[in-house]
Amino acid sequence: MQKRLADLGLSVGAERMVAVYRALMDIADERTIISDEDRVTVVESVNEAAITHA
Repeated sequence: MQKRLADLGLSVGAERMVAVYRALMDIADERTIISDEDRVTVVESVNEAAITHA
């Protein structure tokens, strides 16, 4: 997953990767395909949440 995120120009630190992974797995429970747009949206959401809680 880290490679695909990097290919999309997204950088996710280890501390946030768990949250990204869990959010993507929630999407995968509902759908069979996770799009690049889903990945970008999840990373942006996790990053925003981290900034808000900082």
